[in-house]
Amino acid sequence: RRQQIAPAIIIQRFWRGLGTRLRMMYMDDAAAKIQHNFRAWRWNRSCRRLLNSVMVAQRVFKGALVRMWLRRCRRAATLIQKNVRRMLISMVLNKKGRELIRSHKQVMSHLAAKRGEMTESMFVARSAALAAKARIAMARFRDTDLGIRRSASFSIKSAQARKLDKQKKLKLKGNLQPIRTSVFEPIPFALRRQQEKERKKPARYGAPVSKVAQTVRAAKLKMERAFALEALPDTRVRDHAVRSHAAAKAGRRAKLVRRQTKQPKLSSVKQPEALVDTSAFDKWMNAQFNIRR
Repeated sequence: RRQQIAPAIIIQRFWRGLGTRLRMMYMDDAAAKIQHNFRAWRWNRSCRRLLNSVMVAQRVFKGALVRMWLRRCRRAATLIQKNVRRMLISMVLNKKGRELIRSHKQVMSHLAAKRGEMTESMFVARSAALAAKARIAMARFRDTDLGIRRSASFSIKSAQARKLDKQKKLKLKGNLQPIRTSVFEPIPFALRRQQEKERKKPARYGAPVSKVAQTVRAAKLKMERAFALEALPDTRVRDHAVRSHAAAKAGRRAKLVRRQTKQPKLSSVKQPEALVDTSAFDKWMNAQFNIRR
């Protein structure tokens, strides 16, 4: 009876050991998956914090650039306005303009000398009328002088030449500096938008991720765990080596053996028949050159 029970006990012991090893292997794989997900979550959290910090720094820096650019635009606009107003005043207060002002001033002086001979309301009405006439005369004189200068500038080129020149300038748009949405947009922002348009890709954050490298790394980890590689003496490899339980290693070996036993034998596989019958050709080759195939 002992001889009959002993083989059954051995079979049960091996079967239960195999089940325990496979269960330990599955638990080890589950623990590795949990560790991988936790490390990925921790890495993504740190990357998110870093990204938020970088975005805040970029937002502050870009805001400073925009404010500096607006101050520069404001100074340029002030300079242009100052020069234009100076030109307009110089056009009014030239030699002929000063003579016109003196003539109106003399008329106002004569009116002021006769103030006692008329009522207060009459004096106010006549002085207002003379002031209005003086302003109108000076405005006409300024417009006339401005028209003369404008026509002199237009007489350099004809209308067709000016049109061709404008078309050439429009073709050269973006050569000296990038095309901006408005004059208030800083040049670095326009450059960045132009570079993204040339790449035809949306803006990204972080380093570019290689799908091939990710696939190779995942296959390497699976191979290390499948073959239960031990840690090498080198410290750099020891830090990244796979640490598995002994039972889990035995379970992987059993799983590998089971996979190999399920593969079909080469002798049992029927060889495919050739598409061309070469028996006659082989017979002729043997007769002519004594070659056996």
